[in-house]
Amino acid sequence: MEEPVRGSAYGIARMKERAKPLVSALERIAWASLSPIELERARDRGSVDDGALHRLALHGDADVFECPPDEGTPTVALSLLVDCSGSMNAATDRGSSEYRTTRIGDATAVAFAIASVFGRRSNFRIHVAGHHEHRGRVIYQPCEGGPEGIAGLDAYGNNADGHAIAHAVKRVRAVPATRRVVVLVADGYPSAPGYGGHAGMRHVRNVIEGAKWAGVEFLAIGVEGCLDASTARAMYGPGRFVDIGPVRNAGPFLGRYLARFAGGTA
Repeated sequence: MEEPVRGSAYGIARMKERAKPLVSALERIAWASLSPIELERARDRGSVDDGALHRLALHGDADVFECPPDEGTPTVALSLLVDCSGSMNAATDRGSSEYRTTRIGDATAVAFAIASVFGRRSNFRIHVAGHHEHRGRVIYQPCEGGPEGIAGLDAYGNNADGHAIAHAVKRVRAVPATRRVVVLVADGYPSAPGYGGHAGMRHVRNVIEGAKWAGVEFLAIGVEGCLDASTARAMYGPGRFVDIGPVRNAGPFLGRYLARFAGGTA
């Protein structure tokens, strides 16, 4: 079941503030990944202003960075999926009042940074949605209004991750692209009535392996250190999980994982 969401002005402002360190780090990845031809073309058109690059995504300034890809540059269909279950209401960064937030606050900041920065690359097609389970129904929440719509996501209910991932895979497969990727931002295990434990984890892994054979890559981004490496490896598969730690420091670390997608090639 799909229930679209939109962000409020207050929620958007808070999300952008949390995302600033991530946006700055990911901008450098997106900038560095441009081919010489793309970079030269963008500068010739006046669509790249080196001195204004810091405004990218934070203020919606389309003239800072917007250039067409080289002819033949692979296109990337990227589906960002945010865990919106009740456990995402837990507090994070408990030791610092300056950065105190919640897991859902961290997750939406991560999703916003990725969507807003890489969304400026004309070879990317990005869709963002939240998901949770309520009374036996998996609720899929597409974010409307561009990356700012991510601020409309809230945390409640349970999570049936495998079913939500399967829906995201179906959506991304329908997008014409050279490469297709699903990125999940979550805090832990699948958990819903009749769905969870080892059986739930097995279902998640089976969905991801099926997506692989269908040509869809997968990466899980963990917030708040809720999954140990061995459990994550068992549920997602080797090389498909990164725990980013505190969001305020995660930009360079997360950027290294996302760099593999920036140019559209594996």
